[in-house]
Amino acid sequence: MFLLGAWYYAFFALTWLLVLNRWRFSSTQVILTSAAYGVIVEQDFLILGQLFTSPFGWLIAAIVGVHYAGFVGPAHLATRDHFPATRTPRWYHFPLVIVLLFVVGHGLFIVAWIPVLALFPKPV
Repeated sequence: MFLLGAWYYAFFALTWLLVLNRWRFSSTQVILTSAAYGVIVEQDFLILGQLFTSPFGWLIAAIVGVHYAGFVGPAHLATRDHFPATRTPRWYHFPLVIVLLFVVGHGLFIVAWIPVLALFPKPV
């Protein structure tokens, strides 16, 4: 499972690297966008549903948001001056980044693991 997580988060970080080379997001924007992405997609959109249906949904969403923001936020704080982007993101860039994180993170993750799953099929 470690390898699966390493691949997934590597693609997550790669997407942020590409985005930050194009637009100058503040650290707060990076952290909140990553947290929103985590709440939306974690557990196949289950956390987003619990946010509105469970009495503790906000607590679960906060924990997931902190998890997703927790590894990209400090990295951005340490490297934010090294990105050449000068364009300030507009409001529509935030949902665009969430969609890009989903497509790149999940799409490349699946494509990268097709050969591995073919070589090591799950035992019956």
